[in-house]
Amino acid sequence: DVAQVAVYFVIVAVCVLVAAATQLSCFGVLGEAMAARVRVALITTIFRQEVGFHDDPINAPDLLGSALKLWAYWVKSFNSVVGALFETSGAIVCGLTIAFAGSWRMSGLMLAAFSVLSVAGAVQMRLFGGGTPLACEGMELAQHIVSDSVQNARTVHAVGCERGLMRAHDKGVHKALAGHVGGACLAGVAYGLFLAVPMFITAAGYGYANYLIKEGVHSFLEVMMAFMGILYAGMAVGQALGKLGDLERAKFAQEEIFALLDTKPAIDGLEPSGVVPAWAASDRAQAGNLRFREVSFSYRLRPQEAALSGVSFSVAA
Repeated sequence: DVAQVAVYFVIVAVCVLVAAATQLSCFGVLGEAMAARVRVALITTIFRQEVGFHDDPINAPDLLGSALKLWAYWVKSFNSVVGALFETSGAIVCGLTIAFAGSWRMSGLMLAAFSVLSVAGAVQMRLFGGGTPLACEGMELAQHIVSDSVQNARTVHAVGCERGLMRAHDKGVHKALAGHVGGACLAGVAYGLFLAVPMFITAAGYGYANYLIKEGVHSFLEVMMAFMGILYAGMAVGQALGKLGDLERAKFAQEEIFALLDTKPAIDGLEPSGVVPAWAASDRAQAGNLRFREVSFSYRLRPQEAALSGVSFSVAA
């Protein structure tokens, strides 16, 4: 019997080897292709935007550069998450099949208990997952200040506004820390419960198994098949929960990517269009002068502050 079980495990190992290699290769190729397409589409969209697009602090060059790298990486990791979820689904089906083949009573109890464990894991991830909107707003403010001030460090020193920027940065950081003590305590309690619940579940499972064996309902082999099958499925669920963080980041990246791709530029830098005067296409265009009369201009995000106001000048050809 032992030799036969060993042969079964060898067969399973070969099947796992082939399936895992195929899964990782296919989803790896798909992830690289998706990341490449995302990079090309995003840089094309950025070059399509008008100059005023970059006047928005959230579209600062260094922030966009960092975002493009992170978004492409998260899109790539999304494919590995999908592959892992397929693998996890197979492990769950296999574990539940073994468990219910051994004892449906034991399997039902352990399955209900591990459902509680899954809820505890989801609560823990919710507490660890991110800060409050107020904290995110504060960190965004601080990040913008750091980005703009470091990129224009010479201007900051020349103007002498170091202390003002430091005060604004400290305000954003302290705003982000609001309520962090309570959040950390809740996360600690949730983590402790998440670690303790499996032990209580295991103790309850062994107690119920002892009862089934004493009453002659099931043999030791049957209850252990049920116990180990549910445990195997539970481990697969735990691995899936561990991947949910990458899935959430990929979801965030997808929202930001499509928001940027859907941005319609007022002036398309890659597709010049508009009305071309007749004189501009003639030979007289080379001999003409360029004249500006009472030109006024303000940036889109600061319409109340005029960059140019009533400027008039001529440029000879």
